[in-house]
Amino acid sequence: QVGDVVELALRRPRPDPVHSEDWVTEFIRHRPRLVRRLTGAHWAAFLAQQVDPAPDEVLLHHRRSLCLVQPTRIAAHFLLDRQTGKYEARLTFSLPSPPDSTLAGPHSFPVTDLAWRALGRRWLAEMANTGDIVRLTLDAAELTQTLAADAIFLSLGLSRTYEGKIWPLVIGVHPAPEI
Repeated sequence: QVGDVVELALRRPRPDPVHSEDWVTEFIRHRPRLVRRLTGAHWAAFLAQQVDPAPDEVLLHHRRSLCLVQPTRIAAHFLLDRQTGKYEARLTFSLPSPPDSTLAGPHSFPVTDLAWRALGRRWLAEMANTGDIVRLTLDAAELTQTLAADAIFLSLGLSRTYEGKIWPLVIGVHPAPEI
């Protein structure tokens, strides 16, 4: 789970550009072992310490595929088309950088974090809306209040090549303290 510190048997690096972080692991003879779980203030401090000082390496230059950021602005968007079953979870956010930089944003990326997507589905189901299309947008204040969070961090990643392109994604939404 998110926040778990796990010991893994890493065998050898297997970079697959842009996914320079890829490794071959051994899960059969050497099962992953839970070392401890970071919670509360320890989790928040860990996230703050791990914020990537160069997210442009991921988002602009594609030199690697993963980074952790703390947005300066954020909004969550959820959409459910009850007729087709289409569901979408997106985050719109800005990053701390010079205002004239494309890195600053605003960015709008789809979210693949399963816990976040499930939370959005639950929020949509709780809405008193009888129409076929249900939408929910939460701004930064509503998000931090709803999540009882002091800060929100995002794990960003790059997709594998799809339709000849690499797509940015939000692969993890990390409120601190955790939900």
